[in-house]
Amino acid sequence: MSVGAHTLREIESQPQALQDAQQTLSACGAQVVQLLQPAPRVLFVGCGSALNIAFAAAPVFAITTGQMAVPVAAGDIFLYPQASIEPGSAVVCISRSGETTETVQAQRTARALGCRTAALTAYPDSPLAQEADVAIVLTGSQEQSVTTTASVSAMIHAGTLMALQAAGEDSRLAEAGQAIEVCKELLPRTRRLAERILEEVPFNKVAFVGAGPHYGLAREVQLKFKEMTLLPSDAYPLLDYRHGPMSNADSQMLLGIFGSGPGEALEDQLAPEMEALGATTVLVSESSQPQARRRYHLSLDSGLDELLALPLQLPLFQYLAYYTSIRLGYDPDHPKNLTHYVQIEVS
Repeated sequence: MSVGAHTLREIESQPQALQDAQQTLSACGAQVVQLLQPAPRVLFVGCGSALNIAFAAAPVFAITTGQMAVPVAAGDIFLYPQASIEPGSAVVCISRSGETTETVQAQRTARALGCRTAALTAYPDSPLAQEADVAIVLTGSQEQSVTTTASVSAMIHAGTLMALQAAGEDSRLAEAGQAIEVCKELLPRTRRLAERILEEVPFNKVAFVGAGPHYGLAREVQLKFKEMTLLPSDAYPLLDYRHGPMSNADSQMLLGIFGSGPGEALEDQLAPEMEALGATTVLVSESSQPQARRRYHLSLDSGLDELLALPLQLPLFQYLAYYTSIRLGYDPDHPKNLTHYVQIEVS
């Protein structure tokens, strides 16, 4: 088997992973609604990529339902519970393996404090799934690579579906299935653009920006680069990049921009400013309006609601991290110092 074969296969399995999320949420939607709808506050909790999923899912939930929703690092739930948990909170604990120590402990702490919990995981027999009030098990997200790719996209999609179910948005739920077909059509075009960027752009550091739930995507792809390539990589809210980080912009910087509806005009200001400093910008957005034209631009042309299209913005940078890793002589299936999940002693 070639180096990185699992990661590449999993990046390209995203349509199936999205379909699995769709089918799973259709089956357990009533339980999810019963748990989340009455809660005055919903906490989305995780570590690593799962925390990045939380940074996407929480704003999606708040935007869609009008309920308070916040992302919280799993360790903070049991180290500083008073900072985030209030009576009646619902806690969504996210972990591909369902074995991550901090996340399992966070769920136990939340339950001990009277919160109802949902586990979003890939393994039904894991402690997280077994101990939750509701287990949302995406078996199609069981990956062989240490690096998470398709599972992240599927769990972000699941988060949006949960929000739409809790809000009673039946018409938008009916639209959700289109994301699967769009993803199938988009992947070959996405892969070609990633290959082109790698051929044409000499970069040795990366940064990513996004607004609202797109910031969760920015965090996730910077982690993919950090894991797979070991290159310096950062993520910032869209408008924060000028507040210090742009001091690092030069001819070796690749800046990825996650396009959003509300932020479109501001994204179109940022990109040429950073290009004037020497950086290469890569924009992923829904459409290719004239003002959004960049040298490297992936236009989704999905026709989907912005929140349903979130997972479609990830594959370009997953491919780019994968190919960069191979070019640098690493194995993206087995990132340096990492394992499938983290277990530690927690007293």
